[in-house]
Amino acid sequence: MLELINLTLPLEAGLKDRQDEVIKKAVKKLFKQDASLIDTTRLRRLSVDARKKSHITFIASLAITSKHEQRLLDLGIKNLRPLDEKIYRPKAIQSSGPKDPIVVIGAGCAGIFAGLALAEAGLCPIILERGAASHKRTQDIKDFNASGILNSESNIQFGLGGAGTFSDGKLTTNTNSPFHSYVKQSFVDAGAPQEILCRAKPHIGSDLLPDIVQNIAHKIEKLGGKLIYNSKFVAFEEISSEQLLVHYEHDGRDLELKASRMILATGHSARDTFEYLYKQGLTMERKKFAMGVRIEHLQHDINASQYGRFAGHPALGAADYKLVAHISQEDSAYTFCMCPGGEVVNASSEQGLLCTNGMSNFARDGLNANAGFLVGIDPKDLAGSSPLAGIELQRDLERKAFIAGDGGYRAPVQLLGDFLHKQSGASPHKVKPSFPQGYTLCNLDTILPDKISNTLRKAIPLMAKKLHGFDDPEAVLTAVEARSSSPLRILRDSENLCSVSHPRIIPCGEGAGYAGGIMSAAADGVRCAQSIISLFA
Repeated sequence: MLELINLTLPLEAGLKDRQDEVIKKAVKKLFKQDASLIDTTRLRRLSVDARKKSHITFIASLAITSKHEQRLLDLGIKNLRPLDEKIYRPKAIQSSGPKDPIVVIGAGCAGIFAGLALAEAGLCPIILERGAASHKRTQDIKDFNASGILNSESNIQFGLGGAGTFSDGKLTTNTNSPFHSYVKQSFVDAGAPQEILCRAKPHIGSDLLPDIVQNIAHKIEKLGGKLIYNSKFVAFEEISSEQLLVHYEHDGRDLELKASRMILATGHSARDTFEYLYKQGLTMERKKFAMGVRIEHLQHDINASQYGRFAGHPALGAADYKLVAHISQEDSAYTFCMCPGGEVVNASSEQGLLCTNGMSNFARDGLNANAGFLVGIDPKDLAGSSPLAGIELQRDLERKAFIAGDGGYRAPVQLLGDFLHKQSGASPHKVKPSFPQGYTLCNLDTILPDKISNTLRKAIPLMAKKLHGFDDPEAVLTAVEARSSSPLRILRDSENLCSVSHPRIIPCGEGAGYAGGIMSAAADGVRCAQSIISLFA
């Protein structure tokens, strides 16, 4: 197989009904009469090149099959090279496996993909998820948005699919893992759009993900695995060097099951679980994390800034952005989890605490664009010595946000112009806040530590130089975005991935401090599963 990279294509390449035609035309133009030597072409990657606003194009990578590969290579065509495309698949175990099952704690991105890889290998896992299955969880979130009454066990943080299910389903990542193709293909097999396999910035959408993750769960069960919903992990005991006893609560009952190993894939919001694990002596440490606000602009303005006269072209869709501003050697701000055409959502999971996140549906056709606007928090900035100090700081800001929002989980908001000038706020006019429970005008300095608010103020004009209109005084800031990543890491062995203090426990994913998004969390779940599979394959 061969790969052709950096092939420039016109905008029509982004239209589904024109894509094949455009690619064939470009290949024929490049290879001329030798195009007849090509058997098949397949789009591997497609990305927008908007560096020149007057001439926006797509850049493509193609996989090419031919019985005459060497003849094609001998043509000397630039950017044509051999391709060794390897796709991970779990190997079937060659033995009966362990006496007791592998238990996975959490069915978020890391947990469900750890469970899927284990199940496909023939190791029938048991997955304990404290939240509900997809459809019940979706209804719980709708009820919360309508009533302001939080279900602390089934919400945007907890339930099948984890937090990623209701935060747009972005599959972009800065990590490089051999498991990425497996994760994306598994999503497609479960019903995700085929385009996520080749788009440079793939996303699934929070309207599609609930059904897709439920399909993955069904596949795990068909392969012999088991998912137990509304089951909160509460404790474990080390019975022997080969066996754990896992305690959990289910429908008001205290239950237990034996496990050969336990994969901890709790997600970053299982704060009560972290507190328990710390008391049990699992070795953990503080790590850098980030907090701040969500920022909302009109999507129309972001499109115009990014695409110029091509804004609104059907091949481009809603524009995104990713910005960073370095204020000093110690302080920086950046945007995170940008949701084109999306909404700011209530991501609270504890009573009396309020935090936000962002989401968008597959079509990304909402009026607003939103993104996390965050400042890095260094472990040395935290009080005391406990590895749980970051959690307490998160809680402190979320408590202040809840109070400032005037209760009922209304969000505290402030116009960007008022925030910059430290003045009492005017009501939003141009950009309507999308927060589902409504909002209360607020001075965000009453919520955010000086380090965060001052760094954000310094970053705004710097980011506006990179993205015209980012400093729009009528943009809306909504507090507080506190859970972009876990503030702690549960230490594990670099080779077998087991906890350095408890060898039958495998810390995994975002909650354990080894991931920062859907793709990296899912890939870490597969990696942890593979470390177990390799013992029996």
